[in-house]
Amino acid sequence: MKILYAMSDILNIAGTYDTPTIKFDPNEGTFAMSGRSLPANTFDFYAPMLDAVLDYLKNPLEFSKFDFKMDFINSSSTKVIQELFYRIEQVHKKGAKVIVNWYYKFGDEDLKELGDDLRMDITFPFEFIAYE
Repeated sequence: MKILYAMSDILNIAGTYDTPTIKFDPNEGTFAMSGRSLPANTFDFYAPMLDAVLDYLKNPLEFSKFDFKMDFINSSSTKVIQELFYRIEQVHKKGAKVIVNWYYKFGDEDLKELGDDLRMDITFPFEFIAYE
C-alpha cells in the first residue's frame, strides 16, 4: 500500500556554503544530498531531515533511492549519515529495496574512503560513482 504524502512533506532545503542542499520526496522514495556539510550545529540543522526520512522509513515504498554527492563532510555530519544508514539497513533487512549512490569527484580519495568506511557494516546496495 502506497501512502501519499502532502506536498508539505516534501523536504527541500537550499544549500549554503556550509550546508548541503537536501531534497527528499517521500512520494517518489527519493533522497538527495549534495554540497558541503559543516553546519554550526549539526544536529539542529539535520533534525528536520532525519525526522522526515526516519518517519518515511517506517513504511517505505517498494524501492527507495538515496543519492549523496558531497564535496566535504565534517565528522559530526558523518555521524548523522551513519545514523541514516543504520535506519536504512533496518528497513532493508525487513525486505525493503533500497540503494545508496555515493558520488565523489574523480580523484577525491578522501571522500571515496569515507563512503567505503560508512558502508562497511551494511548489506543494502551501495554504489560508488566517480564524476568529473
